Amino acid sequence: MSGLIRLADGIAILELPAGPEGYLTGEMCRDVLRALEDLAGRLERGETDAAGLVLRGAGQEFCRGFDPVAEEGDAAREALAALCAGIEAYPCPTVACLDGLVSGAGVALALAAHGRVVTREARLICPEVGYGLMPGGGSTQRLPRLVGADTALQMMLEGRLHRAGDPALAAVIDRIEDEDPLAQAIKLAKSLAPSRRTSLREDGLRQPAAYFAALAAHRAQSHAPVAAAAQAVLRAVEAAALLPFERGVALEEVLAQDLARDKEARAARYRARLAHVARALARDEALPNEAAATWIRQGYWAIGRSLLVRGARPEAIDASARRIGFATGPFAMMETRSGEDIVREFDAFARASGWRVPASGFAQTSLDEALLGRIIHAGMVNLCVAAQAAGVLRHTMEADVIAARDLGFEAAKGGLLFQAEEQGLLPLLRALQGLRAEAASVLAPVPEFSRMVNEGRRLFDEVTPRNVSLAGA
Repeated sequence: MSGLIRLADGIAILELPAGPEGYLTGEMCRDVLRALEDLAGRLERGETDAAGLVLRGAGQEFCRGFDPVAEEGDAAREALAALCAGIEAYPCPTVACLDGLVSGAGVALALAAHGRVVTREARLICPEVGYGLMPGGGSTQRLPRLVGADTALQMMLEGRLHRAGDPALAAVIDRIEDEDPLAQAIKLAKSLAPSRRTSLREDGLRQPAAYFAALAAHRAQSHAPVAAAAQAVLRAVEAAALLPFERGVALEEVLAQDLARDKEARAARYRARLAHVARALARDEALPNEAAATWIRQGYWAIGRSLLVRGARPEAIDASARRIGFATGPFAMMETRSGEDIVREFDAFARASGWRVPASGFAQTSLDEALLGRIIHAGMVNLCVAAQAAGVLRHTMEADVIAARDLGFEAAKGGLLFQAEEQGLLPLLRALQGLRAEAASVLAPVPEFSRMVNEGRRLFDEVTPRNVSLAGA
């Protein structure tokens, strides 16, 4: 037997591994599928007499699914789909024994089983849409087949958590057992017919009028901030009632691939990662990282001052900053501080960064104000690259945490540096190079910025934080 599988009372018990923070990974899915295929081979050759299969979690929970901020991508989604198909196609009855939080990919695995035994502490949730993703592993096809469109869409579009005793899940849950759920799961596995596949059930499809009315009602609702993910789920759930199961699963995969390329969905995924990093940083005793926060705030002001002396009007600079996502322009921010405070800030910034902040407010040249937004954005990226190279930033994403927290950068845009990656670093670098600013200016590209572009590197190529642990975020 595989190390993941043991025999108990004539039933094979397969324990799902739990990775960092209890999450599943694509590699774990592949390991479980190999164990399952090995067991099926032994069964076919008569080397085992396991009359059924029970899936359970290795710990206190069944499965939390994939880490929504891990960015595992296509490989993990394909591994999950293959595992779910393997579970449902297993030649003996399969039962999922659910306890604790069953989330995302965990729900997909549970739905792929032929039956489900749960404890009263079990909670099911499909949070993917909130992260700019869509449920995978055939969930968009199996769940509505059991519970209908309305409950399925509540779970998948709204991320609504359902507890074990919720009547809406009656078709999903076969038994609720708190005393000895594993024993009940073994008993159920012995009694089920192996042909009782979720893909063949039609509990939720028996009232077509209600099904399509629920689809129409959910389509009429606003699904901000990740409308693309919501629309993908709506299309997939509609397909569950119109297409054969296999074609519905194929459509789910196509929609997921399209979603992976959607700008809005990518911004949502980045926001989730950003919140993860922010929580991790907030646990650090050295937080807030005032050195980085001060560097970025003072640099923002210094960029504004540098543009002023190159001929841009303060109101135009502030308006351009707001257009690219900042809540307030640099001059509006400086107006809340005394002149002496600003001078001290600029002196401190010059000492820390080596950049000279122009003391004069008189224009030396004329500047096309239509270019201000891109120049401000480029200057901030330049500033952050320099801060990371100097070790002031412990993590690239920390810059976006600070930009959102201290400069009010618009959350819906994902992040200051995220937007730079989306738009491409080369146009930003060229915007600064076109200014031909003196080397001591905050608007002069630092060597690391130029090297990054020339070598084809990304801002987030290195996502390991400096001096901060993300464990348990």
